[in-house]
Amino acid sequence: MSAAASPSIEEIIGGFTLGIDIAIILYGIVTAQAYFYWWTSQDDSSLVRSLVASVWVLETIHTVFCLYMSYHYTIIDFGDLEGILQITWSAGATVFVEAWFRGGTSVCFLAVSHVLSPQLFYLANLDIEQRISFPSLHTSEPLFPQILEYLGLNTTKAILLFMRIVFGLATASLLWKFNTWVEFRTFHGLLVTFTCGISLSGILDVLIALSQIYYLWTSRTGHTVTDNLVRTLMAYIINTGALTMCISISLIATFWAPALKNSLLFGGLVEIQSKLYANSLIAMLNARQHFKAERQHSSNLVEIELHNVSRESARPRNIEIFRDTTEVTDHSLSKHSTTGKD
Repeated sequence: MSAAASPSIEEIIGGFTLGIDIAIILYGIVTAQAYFYWWTSQDDSSLVRSLVASVWVLETIHTVFCLYMSYHYTIIDFGDLEGILQITWSAGATVFVEAWFRGGTSVCFLAVSHVLSPQLFYLANLDIEQRISFPSLHTSEPLFPQILEYLGLNTTKAILLFMRIVFGLATASLLWKFNTWVEFRTFHGLLVTFTCGISLSGILDVLIALSQIYYLWTSRTGHTVTDNLVRTLMAYIINTGALTMCISISLIATFWAPALKNSLLFGGLVEIQSKLYANSLIAMLNARQHFKAERQHSSNLVEIELHNVSRESARPRNIEIFRDTTEVTDHSLSKHSTTGKD
């Protein structure tokens, strides 16, 4: 009876190892994007380039821990149910790195709202850097309430980010405290730290995405190039934010689902989420090259169109003949004739 009630190895680590495999594939994409950025953005400041290098180093360390977990459960403890139920040290290490990395990427996305977005608009030859960096300076509304709103929104993000890091580090410490996954899953403190940490991560994603969309939407100038660029950036932000938000919801669902109480699928989703944040950040940096190419293409099209218009306007399509008619009346002669008759 007990044997029938025992979960199978496939049920425990099947989804977990699949999640690690997907995370490793995403790490390859991160590496390719970092390589592309490093050789195409040499004009960036040393701070931004160091940021990208740090992201790649942290993701490399995180991937090494993921590989060790996969090796431990599929090679060292192959076929050993008791060994698979043990928590390896690298599980806590991945969550520890992910918590700090999540905090760093959130700070970077906040910077993207106020630093990188103006650079993207600059590539379109649009002088609206201050409009995006501090949109309230370009409105007719009172400045002080706008500043309070601006600071209040960013303070809220900072508080949520701090709480997210704290809950993430608490979850990592619990992974190092307990020896088995059964003890870990049945501990009530974990239900609080893990659920709150993932929930705060999703809320933070929504706030960052909404603030970026708000700043972009209020920075429209009415020009076609500007509006197209705003829509493109908004679509990118919505897509990336929706993807990470779906992962957060899936994490909570798989962690609380009674049918998956013996599965470590949620652990694989945690590793995937970390890689998605890294890809989103570096992709935003690399997007500047794409917008620069689009700007040059649009400029060439405009020049050709104006050139054709000038030729057409200079070429006459018909012949017009103007005739001026002048009528002269001699009033003095008429007056003299009348006087003679009298």
